[in-house]
Amino acid sequence: MTVKNFPTLIHDDLPITVEDRVLLIQQGDESMRSDLINDSQPFIRSIVGRMLHTSTAQQHDEYSIALSAFSDAINKYDSGSGVPFFKFAGIVINRKLIDWLRSQKKHNENTVNFSSFEQDTESNFVGSIEDTGACSFTTGLEIEEELLLLRDRLIGFGLNFAKVTKKFPKKRASRKMCVSLANLLVNNEPLYRGFEIKKKLPMAELSRLSRTSIKTIERNRSSIILLSLLLTSDLEVIKHNLAVFLKEE
Repeated sequence: MTVKNFPTLIHDDLPITVEDRVLLIQQGDESMRSDLINDSQPFIRSIVGRMLHTSTAQQHDEYSIALSAFSDAINKYDSGSGVPFFKFAGIVINRKLIDWLRSQKKHNENTVNFSSFEQDTESNFVGSIEDTGACSFTTGLEIEEELLLLRDRLIGFGLNFAKVTKKFPKKRASRKMCVSLANLLVNNEPLYRGFEIKKKLPMAELSRLSRTSIKTIERNRSSIILLSLLLTSDLEVIKHNLAVFLKEE
């Protein structure tokens, strides 16, 4: 799910951020809620349109679900989290839509057009989603959602799946080194916090802690970043496989 950079919004002739507007709404300025929702309709339409592969998002029931979810996001947003509001709102909307589609699948097998869930990523999960079992449907959507979040996190580091795949090491020893460095990073809370905030791999610190040359870390930068994001994702099967791979002799 790609979140676009929204311009600073205007209120009373003074520029304020969308996070400021959300805070004012949470403090009781309900008159601002409808204005914010109205200003954010292109963002909401883009999420629904992506999920349904349609340019007429407002004509679908999912659009009303998304509007409601956006309003919920306003209520639940924590300005101290450091997460941009539109990023948070996108996740809330996406999960609300997935829950709704699950319920539709449960009550009517013909309601969902499974092919519409194919996303513009290098991994196609449509095959697994097309299984008629509700369990496969649910698992497929959860994986799809997590991959979209992973894709957006990569974009924050100036990377994409194609670029990372192209540079991923082919030798087993090099791959194991990258997993080890990623594991070292995510288990060092201060180091990882800085990594997330600055969107920069702390190569000097990793070199010192692992006794790996900075040149080697720099050469494998994209792979280490991807593996670090995977290790902090909800893709449990991949995380388990990485842990097993790391323990292998």
